Amino acid sequence: MPARRLVVAASSLAAILSMLVAAPVDAANRTTTTTRRRATTTTEPTRTTRTTAAEPRSTSTTGTTRRATTTTANASHSTTRRSTAPTRASTTSSTAAKRPTKNYIVVLKKGNRSSVVAEEHRRTRKVKIQKVYGHAIRGYAADIPDDEIDAIKKDKRVDYVARTKPMAKLEQTLPWGVEKVSRKGDDWSSTRPGDGTGTVNMDVYVIDTGIAAQADLVGGTDVNFRGGPDTDCDGHGTHMAGIVGAADNGIGVVGVAPSVRVHGVKVLDCGGKGTDAHAVAGLDWVVQHGARPSVITMSFGGPISAPFDAAVRRAVEAGFAVFAAAGNDHANACNSSPAHMGEMDGVITVGATTDRDRLAPFSNGGPCVDVYAPGVSIPSLTPTGGLALATGTSASAPHAAGVGALAKAANGGLLPAQLEAQIKQHAVRIGGARRSVLRVSSAEF
Repeated sequence: MPARRLVVAASSLAAILSMLVAAPVDAANRTTTTTRRRATTTTEPTRTTRTTAAEPRSTSTTGTTRRATTTTANASHSTTRRSTAPTRASTTSSTAAKRPTKNYIVVLKKGNRSSVVAEEHRRTRKVKIQKVYGHAIRGYAADIPDDEIDAIKKDKRVDYVARTKPMAKLEQTLPWGVEKVSRKGDDWSSTRPGDGTGTVNMDVYVIDTGIAAQADLVGGTDVNFRGGPDTDCDGHGTHMAGIVGAADNGIGVVGVAPSVRVHGVKVLDCGGKGTDAHAVAGLDWVVQHGARPSVITMSFGGPISAPFDAAVRRAVEAGFAVFAAAGNDHANACNSSPAHMGEMDGVITVGATTDRDRLAPFSNGGPCVDVYAPGVSIPSLTPTGGLALATGTSASAPHAAGVGALAKAANGGLLPAQLEAQIKQHAVRIGGARRSVLRVSSAEF
């Protein structure tokens, strides 16, 4: 008899459990305390595995029903959850590896060691250090995750954080005037400006406002007869020097005679003004101290001056070929000094042309003008190392002087009159039938 009651009890217990799982809410609410206690005892071992967020849950179900449902759900999903766990871990790792970053320079306040802060940020902020600075500045360059940058900025040891910025070499400009005089058809001068290889072993004396020393020039202001700073405070002389001989080095501009040695003889002030007395002092110094062979270029002028003309004549006799700007008054160049000295062999007076090989409308002309050269919108150097455009016969004279420097470098024994003859011989004839002139070319030198 006891055995039979045990069988019935077991059967009843199985039926009750089956009803608890499948019963609606109102039936579950009628479950007795005793049944809840037994059901709780029966299901307790499986509660170590929790349900996922996707599992069904009823807010009105009793505690016993929730446990039973939890047990059933866990039992049916436990295998699936174990198999997906590695997938979740893999996904999380992949996401962390792809955290967006940007490149910054972190500058530290004084008194902080760059290596210490950089290492700490590497460990705690997951920055990828690229370079640690400890002399010019204190800090480091690194790829920094976007979600860490604010924390790094708030670090009391950090002065400021700056995004890195791109930098590149300054591209060199080949001025149209330099290209124009350096080639004739397919023939180029021996230096071929712009190919990065040409240098000219010659000296050119630029009598002007001085020359500001800079990386694109070989030379600077040698002597000052005008007072004020011992450099170019106007910009005119530096511009002329760049046309003559700016280096073919990939920056700034390139001159007609690249890397020629330019010597600034300052006779004009910061406004480009002076007198014939200052100009004579400049020529006097060059005749006494100037290297030979060499050439002189002057891009200024004024009324005819006998003392100045005498100094020009003496410089030619001493072996210096002199190049002079014709002037910008659309007038006769024979009415001003030093332009009118073009009547003398060895003094080359230069008028201006356009990029289309036409005479510039402002250029002085007449029988005292020997040759013409580019003189409209000519780019060249400034005292601060930048570039600027200049228009006028002032820019024409150094183009011709550069050609003269190339010819002298090829044959240092040429006398000033012989140099002038060669320049005219190899010049290009431009203009119409009514008026043709010679435009200088260095293609033969």
